[in-house]
Amino acid sequence: PFDLGPNKWGYRTGDLSLETVALDSNLQALDMNLASFTLWCYTPDNSNKRGDNWNDEDLSVFSEDQRGDPTDLYSGGRGLMALVRPYAFRTAGVPIRMTFAMTRPDRRFTFVFEESVTTTTTTTATTTATAAAPTIIP
Repeated sequence: PFDLGPNKWGYRTGDLSLETVALDSNLQALDMNLASFTLWCYTPDNSNKRGDNWNDEDLSVFSEDQRGDPTDLYSGGRGLMALVRPYAFRTAGVPIRMTFAMTRPDRRFTFVFEESVTTTTTTTATTTATAAAPTIIP
């Protein structure tokens, strides 16, 4: 939820770091278990006052109230340091371990290569304006 703390403290101070750490903890658990997942909680009319406008929930990764620049794709996004993370789209082998540290440009993916797989391997990494460039370790 993006309204953690007493009296929606993050909204009053503009500091959503507690909510970002909570989101990162959930995503780390999924990564560590090599779980396939889709995080889908976007409520276009979300507001700090009403949340997602349903059952007093406030889970949307976007809020118009946090939007500062309508021309910026990331403006209004919440918890983006935790949410915008790379992932292994395809693997020519068996995944072993996957980790991501949102405070460092460090992403590790370990797998056992299957020599019988014949495919072209492509590595793609994307960053946001607020994130440092990723390091690709061969």
